[in-house]
Amino acid sequence: MFQFWNEIVSLYKQTRHAKTQETLVRCLGVCTKRITMLFASSILSNERIEFLVCGEINQEEMLSWLFDCIVFFCNMIKQRSSSSEPASMRQAAAESLIASGLLEQAGLLGSFVLNNQIPLGTSSSCFVKNEAVNLYAHQVLDAWFSCIKLLEDEDDSVRLRLSSDVQKCFTTEKTRSNLTPGSVPIQVDRVIRFCFDHLSSIFGHWIDYFDYLSVGITS
Repeated sequence: MFQFWNEIVSLYKQTRHAKTQETLVRCLGVCTKRITMLFASSILSNERIEFLVCGEINQEEMLSWLFDCIVFFCNMIKQRSSSSEPASMRQAAAESLIASGLLEQAGLLGSFVLNNQIPLGTSSSCFVKNEAVNLYAHQVLDAWFSCIKLLEDEDDSVRLRLSSDVQKCFTTEKTRSNLTPGSVPIQVDRVIRFCFDHLSSIFGHWIDYFDYLSVGITS
């Protein structure tokens, strides 16, 4: 996985062909799902997980590498979600985000986050294992806010498809049942509202979440 990820990232950084870049963005989303599964299962489990790798590398080094990958992915999605990107690239970013499984991770983290201050935008160089849950939660929130930004996209095709996909990430059947087919603007607006309701139900006890909201609103 380590080698495959590096190969995909290297291709992504080198290629200039738009369609190839879009394909690689989607591939990175699929790869990220495996990475998030490994990372989350390690930091949320009471049991030590052994990583079988070639060469000398301990668990904390491996967790730091996995976290590096997650940070890279979230930053890439944020960049590719920009209004300056072509609609086809923004669509690729939206599909990659759904494929990564990062949005579903919010539900796992809610009961683990702690009310100690960790600066927003903390890089992997500051990675400390006992702060891993909070650091990871910030990346998951980054992913959600990129998602919400894409739900506000000026291109109806980007917004409509993502609004349908993101509903599967809500953890409660009640929320999903409240979402019925409708016109694109009305339906997407409702999905955005449910996104915030969903996040607040999970992170409503976490001070960092409200700090994150205030930064997002003023930026």
